[in-house]
Amino acid sequence: MGAEGSSSTLVVRTDTGASPLRLRHAPGGLSPVLTREDVSDVRAMFVADPFLLRVGDRWHMFFEVYNFDADCGQIAWATSKNGFAWSYQEVVVGESLHLSYPYVLSGTADII
Repeated sequence: MGAEGSSSTLVVRTDTGASPLRLRHAPGGLSPVLTREDVSDVRAMFVADPFLLRVGDRWHMFFEVYNFDADCGQIAWATSKNGFAWSYQEVVVGESLHLSYPYVLSGTADII
């Protein structure tokens, strides 16, 4: 399972109104904020391609987990109250084909 060069997810920021081309590591935040070691329901080779969505006072991160046993990417979910400390939840979409780059839409009170 130990893949060299495995991916992880980190948080960077820019000051309000500043150029998104001037990103920097967020002060006081852990980097990376999520790695394959955080994934608890499948044997993950790597995590990649995060998509963030804020609903109320909680952040949701949907991202690719490469499932070693299924030999394909699946979409997983993590949550955070502050955008820096994340709690892995579970794989939420798994198919027999490779999934990556999740895009999440919200409508009314539901996340779809």
